[in-house]
Amino acid sequence: MDLQDKALIVWCLVCLAVSYALGWPGAGA
Repeated sequence: MDLQDKALIVWCLVCLAVSYALGWPGAGA
């Protein structure tokens, strides 16, 4: 796994965390 793959995973986790915090649909809230 290279740096770009790690950055993409981190970005996805950030997006999920933000959407969950805001209560957006599809975030499991």
